[in-house]
Amino acid sequence: MVTIRVEAIYDNGVLRPVEPIPVDDQARVTLTLEAPAPTAPEPASPRRARRSIEEIQARWKDVPGSFADLIIEERGEY
Repeated sequence: MVTIRVEAIYDNGVLRPVEPIPVDDQARVTLTLEAPAPTAPEPASPRRARRSIEEIQARWKDVPGSFADLIIEERGEY
C-alpha cells in the first residue's frame, strides 16, 4: 500500500484533486479527510439588525394594515 497526500476541492458532491494523482483510472482507494471546520456566519450587529428592520419597514410602508392583520387574514382566524 502506498500513501499519497492529495489536496482536493469538494465541488457539488465530488472531490476534485487540485493536481493529477498517480493512481490508475477506476482504482479503488481509501480516503481520510482533513476538512476545515465549517465557518459559522457572523452574528448580525445590533446596528446592522436595526438597519435591516428599517429597510424592511421602508419597503413595506405602503402596504395597508399590519403584518399581524395579514397573517390573521391569511389563516382565516377572524
